[in-house]
Amino acid sequence: MGISKNTVRLWIRRYEEEGHVTTRSRSGRPRVTTPDEDERLAVAARQAPKKTAVTLTHELQLQCHPVTTRRRLHEVGLHCYTAAEKEKLSQQHKETRLRFAQRYRQYGVDFWQNVIFTDEKSFQSVATTGKHCWRLATLVMMP
Repeated sequence: MGISKNTVRLWIRRYEEEGHVTTRSRSGRPRVTTPDEDERLAVAARQAPKKTAVTLTHELQLQCHPVTTRRRLHEVGLHCYTAAEKEKLSQQHKETRLRFAQRYRQYGVDFWQNVIFTDEKSFQSVATTGKHCWRLATLVMMP
């Protein structure tokens, strides 16, 4: 089974003495934030999702490193994402969309059931930094 005899003996002895073989709590560094601080942090990140971990740590006067702040937010499911920036529609864009809609408005449901719409994505060779925001992690299921 790939388990040493000493480990099996330990489990048997622990079960006889304590009635269980569950993992005991281990010593380690205590958390530097309290449950109340963790809750205040989560609420603050939800109310102001564009604030950075550094800003949240400073504003809430937490006595921890911003990395700890990020970890606490990850524990409650909040992760930092780059916010999507939508392009403003120009008058020409609006007119083009209107012409498209007018051209195809007479087509029936049978026609549109065979149409696939996709989002367009532009790529740049130069890295740009966008604004970040805290959001709940979502799981995308692909068919």
